[in-house]
Amino acid sequence: MGPAQLPSPLHNFGSRPGVAGAVIAGSAVTGTFGTPAFPQLRRRPTTTAITTVSITLLGAGRLPGGTGGMVVRVLGGMLAGGTGAGLVAPDLNLLLSELAPDGRHGRVLSGLVTAVFLGQFLSPPALQRLVRGTGLAVAFTWTRGAPAAGAVRPWPVSPPA
Repeated sequence: MGPAQLPSPLHNFGSRPGVAGAVIAGSAVTGTFGTPAFPQLRRRPTTTAITTVSITLLGAGRLPGGTGGMVVRVLGGMLAGGTGAGLVAPDLNLLLSELAPDGRHGRVLSGLVTAVFLGQFLSPPALQRLVRGTGLAVAFTWTRGAPAAGAVRPWPVSPPA
């Protein structure tokens, strides 16, 4: 939802158009901070803990995008969310490759990538009713808070025997 709809609330905060581009680019850049940290994180906590932390960062870090207020707060939230995205990408890839049966790794991982891009593409029409009914700020809050809420109760994941 961020790249497609973030420029509108930033404009409402009085930001110039370049600020939206900087925030979206900043989110992508911070993903590069989370990704290199993954190998060190993978050595210590469980996969479930890493998934929980990364999805929580992804959702809660982007929550300020819908809460209004200063651009700095929105920027900080998007940057934290980018770090979560940088952690969740290798985490989910590794988790799915460990769980995939032999000979199915390519299919399983391509399904993950398909889901990510399809979700980005379908986000505007899928969330149109929510945005119209609640307003863009509330829609941002709900869509950013949902991953964090889902990550609160970790699910057990173990590779098949």
